[in-house]
Amino acid sequence: MRNTSIQTGDINSGGYVSIGNTTQNNFYKSIEWKDLENKRKKIQEQINTCRKNIEKYPEDDDFRKESAKREQEYHACLDEIQQFQNEVTQLAEKFRQIKIDNERLKKAYEAFQNGEYSKARTILDTEESLQEHNNLLEQRTKLQQETAKHNELSKKKAKEWVLSAHLNAIDYSKGDERINNAKKLFERAMEVDSTPASSIEYAQFLSHNNDLQKAEEIYTNTLKKCEILVSENQKDNLMYLTLCLGGFAILLNKYAHRWNDAEHYYRRAIEAFNQIENKTKKHIYIYIQLLVSFANLLDLCYRHSEAKSLYDKCLIKMDEIHMPDNILRASVYSDLGLMLKNIGQFEESKYFLLKSLKIQKIFVKEDSKILIHLISTLNILGNLLCSNIKKESDSKEAQKYYQESLENLNTLIKRDGSIHKKLEMEIYASYATFLNDIWEKDRTKGDIQQIEKYYKKAISSYQYLNILNPNVDKQHFGLILQNYGTFKSALNKIVDAENLYKKSLEILEEINKNISKENNIGIQDLITLTLTNLGNLYRSKTDNGYLKAKDFYERALDIQIILTQKSSTYPLETLFFLIKNIDLFLKLSKQQNIEIDNQFIKKHKQAINLLTKSINTKKAI
Repeated sequence: MRNTSIQTGDINSGGYVSIGNTTQNNFYKSIEWKDLENKRKKIQEQINTCRKNIEKYPEDDDFRKESAKREQEYHACLDEIQQFQNEVTQLAEKFRQIKIDNERLKKAYEAFQNGEYSKARTILDTEESLQEHNNLLEQRTKLQQETAKHNELSKKKAKEWVLSAHLNAIDYSKGDERINNAKKLFERAMEVDSTPASSIEYAQFLSHNNDLQKAEEIYTNTLKKCEILVSENQKDNLMYLTLCLGGFAILLNKYAHRWNDAEHYYRRAIEAFNQIENKTKKHIYIYIQLLVSFANLLDLCYRHSEAKSLYDKCLIKMDEIHMPDNILRASVYSDLGLMLKNIGQFEESKYFLLKSLKIQKIFVKEDSKILIHLISTLNILGNLLCSNIKKESDSKEAQKYYQESLENLNTLIKRDGSIHKKLEMEIYASYATFLNDIWEKDRTKGDIQQIEKYYKKAISSYQYLNILNPNVDKQHFGLILQNYGTFKSALNKIVDAENLYKKSLEILEEINKNISKENNIGIQDLITLTLTNLGNLYRSKTDNGYLKAKDFYERALDIQIILTQKSSTYPLETLFFLIKNIDLFLKLSKQQNIEIDNQFIKKHKQAINLLTKSINTKKAI
């Protein structure tokens, strides 16, 4: 910025307003300055007179009082002169900054440059200028009214497009094209009125229909808008901020390597919700959905006690507002049942899953979206029973839930087309694993072709999903490859099994690199299973195979020792599976006269001690 100043001096040698090297005018020539200067001189004369009178009549206090009064007036006049100089300097800077683009401004600037400040004022303060001012105000008022009318019409039109989008989304006669038609209509709505409400609704629709990249783009832009609105003290936008943060977190939840970010946005959403005043029942419903989704993430991260705390909070909130049996209550029960399954509470899990199933079967006729939740709950029930088969009836009951899940899935695919690939992958993989378990227990009852068929269908579903949204649900795909590898190993197709295990390990270790230690327990658990299975595969080979097997087992031991020490709630099934297989490995090594180093044996013993200690601790609890 250039320096603006007024040179000092007399009327002929100074008093020029300068900006950098440019001289604007000699302000000493202005009428305003001359008036101030005359005033100063007059007061100075009065002061001089007072001083003479004081010398002449030293006993007269009136002259001293008069002198003091004139001194004050003189200093006040000097202040006025200084203020005048400052204001002239500021005006000169202002003229320099603005664009002189009309005749009135040009004339005013010329007058200012000549030090004719009064004339410059007169030029700008004419009746004509005042009339122009009033005309502008009138035009602005009309424009504001037209803008308000336009905004209202835009909101109405956006609502129409959004409603039309949803109607097109259920036009199943169009097949997959119905989703594209709905997207176009949502885009039209966004063009005329991209409010937080319509933007979030569109992002939710995209996320539900597998267009995660576009959904993330909209969430990101909408989040910025919501943050600005809230920062401007528009508290009524806190609910939109909560919805945007929560929706974004749910989207990120689909990517294991982004679970850290998902947790961050969940916590921000809860923080935003807590700032909302005068919460309604609708607000509480949204809050429960947020807590359930966050609990699901914590469950995936093996932070089960934290997840259980959130589920309990949901149950309390539902009772506080006297929530009837509805799809939200069913969703809470189903997700809680899954979490209880994951921590081995079989009866409690089954109790909540059956309660959820009962509600879903009532409402599935009214809302087709509930069919997706119904299929998932049936699948979880099948998985639960499959993990705890004690008698033939358990196996038959699991088979019944799997079959019902598959039947409903086929209905969904016929109606919706190919948009539910994640659900397809989960159902096909679960059923393949169930059939594989039956075959492992009794080779006369298994159907190898059926097992192969459903594993391939699960992999195909993931590959389709990965084309649309790269890296989504990779941890689930890693588990599918591992289970498929176990099946291939049982068929003695060692090369196929090895390739599947190594691909699974590659996927899981890549995820593990991009996730915090607090959230990686579930991924580490899957890595341990894969390493153990690779160890099992190699121990059946030559001496070199035994050494490779030992390396895989040792890597698995290192992980399990850390996990078991880190978390008192860590499930022990994987550690037990590892120890059992190492026991067999050591026994076979001894029979083959293959020496295993002491360091490995020490780690094995440490793992046994940790397992024993953990079992005793859980019994005590």
